[in-house]
Order: sequence, then C-alpha cells, then structure tokens
Amino acid sequence: MPKDLTSATGRRSFLAGAAAFGGLLVAARGHAAAAMPAHDPWENRAPDNGDRIRLGALAREMDRALIGLPLEPEMMQDHLRLRIPAAMLFVNGKDRLSEDGVALLTLIAPAIIRQKRLRAEIVAHHGQTKSDYQAWMFTRRRAQAVRAALMSRGADGSRLKETGLGAKFPLVPGTDAAAQAANRRIEILFRPL
Repeated sequence: MPKDLTSATGRRSFLAGAAAFGGLLVAARGHAAAAMPAHDPWENRAPDNGDRIRLGALAREMDRALIGLPLEPEMMQDHLRLRIPAAMLFVNGKDRLSEDGVALLTLIAPAIIRQKRLRAEIVAHHGQTKSDYQAWMFTRRRAQAVRAALMSRGADGSRLKETGLGAKFPLVPGTDAAAQAANRRIEILFRPL
C-alpha cells in the first residue's frame, strides 16, 4: 500500500527518498530545493582513467601544435600544466598581448575547444619588482587578457578561469634580471571537469 503523501510524515519520506535518488537538496523543513550539480566544477579532484586519457591526448595535441617552440606541456599528478614565459605573450612591461602572443594562443585554442571534458585555469605570475597589490592587479589583467583571447578564438568561457597571483610564488629565487624574467609567466592548468 503506497504511503499517503498528504501527511507530513509521508511527504518527508517521499522528499528524503527523492533527495537520495535524484540529487535534490532537502531543506530542514522538508521542502525540496532546486536540483544542484553533483560537484563544483572548479573543485580539484583526482583524475580517473578517462581523465588521464583526455589529459594525455591534450598533451600530445599541444606538443604537435607547439612544435618548434620552447614550450612543453608537463603532466602533473592531477593536471596538465603548460608554462609560458610572459615575454612570449605580452608586450614588454604591459598587460596587452603581442602579435606573437596572439599567434601562440591561436595555436593553443583548438586543443582546448576539442577537449570538452577538461577545464583550464589561467594563472599569471610576476617578478618582485612591483608592490604586492600592483603585482596582483597586473597579473590579474594579464590572466584576463589570455582568457579573453582564448574565448575570442572559440574556447568556452565557462571552462576557463583566470587568476593573478602577483609575485607570491616565484619560480626562481632572486631579484636579478634573469630570475625576474623566469618568474614572469603564465601557467595554463588543465584539469578534469
């Protein structure tokens, strides 16, 4: 005999069962809220075998697209990282892309477009020549410029995120010109959705 859904107990039981089965959130009073995604798409998670296959395919595609350039995608534990020196992308000392930078992002964009089950975080870093706030704002504008260029070439903006980290995470310690040049970089981190 089916439960009576008009009683409070029957309604709570039905909603609890629906929440467990369909992924609904149930409020404390027993009312069903809007359906929510199973997970935050920007939350880091360990890649499964399918994710590793997609990341590997993306790495091979990037290698082919970037042949002859001093860039190599690097497979990390849970993501694929492409590190690009800022001098290859931007006009010196500016947050505006150079012609070579636009050409480079034009090579990268098709690989990002084809891998629909991956997301990319564009992380900009800077040397220690500016104040913390200036470096953070500058790297934020640079990351936004890269994201905008990729989106204008067809990449899905909902799968792209930009972050400026200023000079918090130097790649090479020191304040000499070589260290500063190495620390000014853009890293594109590809992770599974």
